[in-house]
Amino acid sequence: TLAVLGALAVTSCEKPKTNAPVSEFEFDTNSQIVYSNIQNLNIASLRGGSGCEEILAFETMDDFKHTMNELERQCEAYDDGFVAHFADLDEEQLYNKEQELNYSEFKPNTDFENYFQFASSNADYLVAEAQYLEQGDLNEADDPENHFIGEPEERSLLNGCNEVVINDTIYKLTENGYFEISDGDFGKLALLDEFGEDLPENVRFVGGENSSSMRSVYCMTVWGDSDYKSNSSETRKIRWWLKKSDQPWGGYLTAKTRNIKKRNNGKWRIYRTKAKAGISGQYSHPYCSPEYDVPTNGPKEKKRRTVKQKVWVKRSYTINSGKLHGYHWGAGGIEHNSTLIWQ
Repeated sequence: TLAVLGALAVTSCEKPKTNAPVSEFEFDTNSQIVYSNIQNLNIASLRGGSGCEEILAFETMDDFKHTMNELERQCEAYDDGFVAHFADLDEEQLYNKEQELNYSEFKPNTDFENYFQFASSNADYLVAEAQYLEQGDLNEADDPENHFIGEPEERSLLNGCNEVVINDTIYKLTENGYFEISDGDFGKLALLDEFGEDLPENVRFVGGENSSSMRSVYCMTVWGDSDYKSNSSETRKIRWWLKKSDQPWGGYLTAKTRNIKKRNNGKWRIYRTKAKAGISGQYSHPYCSPEYDVPTNGPKEKKRRTVKQKVWVKRSYTINSGKLHGYHWGAGGIEHNSTLIWQ
């Protein structure tokens, strides 16, 4: 089994608690993650060539999905707890309190990674985001959201090369799909950095877009759009996202809204205020029909920097052009309706 190919980084099974750096705010997320079903494997001597030296291994696909969903739940609960604890503060006071406490809404992710002493893709993302925010102009080209794969709860389970082991199968994610290595041979990861038309034995590539040109005209397994919308005085704006993703653990529909405002020095800052994100419309069977209504209870509203509504669908399910819609509201009343269209 894969377990014999690497060493466990952590032997303790005690659940980590998610607390702020100081005692002014403490919040136990009551983690339900089964840590004993996860290993951090050292694969430096096995993968060949350059690349990430460690990888998380999950016993089953259900273990992976449960952990991912738990991390998302914990981050939501932790941030809700923070906002409720300091409910008497206005937006600027709350921002100052976050700076004072070095607060991060992704601390549950970081605690999980630290428990396994694991260098995740999300850790790389948070470094890149901090550098991006320091620039102050927040131009779209440099936004790490455009250069990292997946949502935070996924990235915390992937190494910096976007790889993970699930049920003895190695997965390597790319922008256009993912590789599956079914025989557990880490040495083949190096071969995937530069591959031609012929893949190594026991390796297959699952494309993110439909392989049939006829199908791709009508429906897509992966598609997305994003842009900004400003207020009339150009002092506040939202960035919105609407996308359909497809990964080994399933597909999902995501709408996001991010609040941004201009500071007195002329630089932009992502800030916490009320925002909404919602999804509506239809998604489809892998062959474009039949169509199913998106199951939501209206837009999600939170007092956050970025609000996300995510709906899970079966892997390889699709969307038709013009059928998936997003609703975005934030930054003091800026509103936008989005639709994924490619025809």
